Amino acid sequence: MPNVKKSKVAKLIIAKTKNELENALDSKKDSIILQRLQNLDSITNIKKSSKNDNIESCLGSKNMDSKFMDSKDSKRDSNKDSKGAINSNIHNLDSIKAINNITIGLSPTMGALHNGHKSLIQANVSENDISIVSIFVNPTQFSAGEDLANYPRTIESDLKMCESLGVDIVFLPEISEIYEVDFLQDSKKNSKVDFKIDSKENLKGNSKTDSKENVKTNSKDSKTDSKSNKKNKNPFESDEITLNPPKKMGYILEGFYRPTHFAGVIQVVLKLLNLTQANNAYFGKKDAQQLLIIQKMARDLRLKTRIIPIDIVRDSDTLALSSRNVYLDSKTRQKALAIPKTIFHIESLIKKNVRDIGTLKREALAILSGLDIDYMDFFTHNLSLAKEAKNCIFLIAVRFKLPQNSHKNAPKEVRLLDNLWIE
Repeated sequence: MPNVKKSKVAKLIIAKTKNELENALDSKKDSIILQRLQNLDSITNIKKSSKNDNIESCLGSKNMDSKFMDSKDSKRDSNKDSKGAINSNIHNLDSIKAINNITIGLSPTMGALHNGHKSLIQANVSENDISIVSIFVNPTQFSAGEDLANYPRTIESDLKMCESLGVDIVFLPEISEIYEVDFLQDSKKNSKVDFKIDSKENLKGNSKTDSKENVKTNSKDSKTDSKSNKKNKNPFESDEITLNPPKKMGYILEGFYRPTHFAGVIQVVLKLLNLTQANNAYFGKKDAQQLLIIQKMARDLRLKTRIIPIDIVRDSDTLALSSRNVYLDSKTRQKALAIPKTIFHIESLIKKNVRDIGTLKREALAILSGLDIDYMDFFTHNLSLAKEAKNCIFLIAVRFKLPQNSHKNAPKEVRLLDNLWIE
C-alpha cells in the first residue's frame, strides 16, 4: 500500500506531554487509514465497473453456447467461484494489513536547528507516513561546567523549519515529562543544579525525615566528591533506572572528556523511541561515536527501530554544521577551517589508495599544526584503533578558546567534531 500523499505543508501538531503525543499520533493514524480506505474503495469501484462493462460487452457480441451450461461445467464454475472467494478474502486481508501498516519516523534533536538537522528531517518526512521531530535539551548528557544553561534555544525558528518541511508532529517536552524528578537549574550557572525529592513519596518510612519538607541536594555542595569527580559528575541525578554505554566504546574519545555523556544520550534516546514508537530514527554521521553507540544499543536491546545514518552537511565555507558554530567569531572560525581542510586532504589521499595510517596521520597533523587537538585517529566501527585505512572512520576533535564577548552566552571554549567515513 503506497503512502498517502502528503500536502505540500503538513498541518503541524505540537505535543508537549506524553498524552498529547499519543493523541497526535492517533489523529494522524486515523487520517491516514481513512484516506487509504477511500483510495481502496475508489480502486474497487473502478475494477467493478470495468468488469461489468466487459461482461456486458461479451453478452452483447456472443450467444451463450449450450455446452457451457451442462452440469459438469456448472460444478467446475462453482469450484472456481469458491477459489475466487478465497483469493478475494486473502486479497482483502492483505489490503487490511497494508492499510494499517503505518511507519513512524523520529528525528531527535536538541533544537537550534540548522541545515544539518534539515537533512535529517527531510529524510524522515520522505520515508515515513508520520514524521516526528523531538526538541529537547537533555540535561543528563551534560556534565558540570558544560553549556547546558547557555545551550542555544531557538524554538520559534525551529518550529517554522519543521512546518516548512512538512513535519507532522513536534514533540516539545518539559524535563518533568521525560524524567521522574524535578529539575531546577540556575539560569546563570548550570553547575548550580538542585533536584527535589518529595519525602512522602520517595522516602516513605524514614522516621528521621520530616515528611513536610523536601530533601534538597546541590551538586556543588557535595563534600564527598573529589575535585575530579566534581568536574565530571553529571549535575542531573534521579532515582530511576539508567543505562550505561558499552565499556569499550563509551569512555574513549568523547566519553573520555565527558564521562557521563553517553549514559545520558542513550537514556534519553531510548525514552524517545519508546514514547514515539518510531520505526525509523535518524542520526547524523557528524556525531559518529554517538551514532555507533546508539546503533549498538538498538542491536543489543533488540529494538525494532531502525537507526538510519545521515551524511554530514557542511556550510558554504566547508565547516561541518553544528549548533555550537554560532559561538565562533570570525577569527576562530577561520582557524577552524583547518578541520575540513584536513578531512578533504585525507579523502583525496584515500582516493589515491594511500592507506597507511602513519602516513595519513602525519599529513593530517601538518594541517592541524598549532591547534588544540583532543583526538585525531582512525577507528573501526567498534571504535578500536584501525590498522589500515579501510572500512573505518577518521575522527577529529579540536578545542578552541573563545574571546570574551564573542557571542551572547558563549562558553569559554568550544569543541568541534568532524570525521570521514572510509570504505
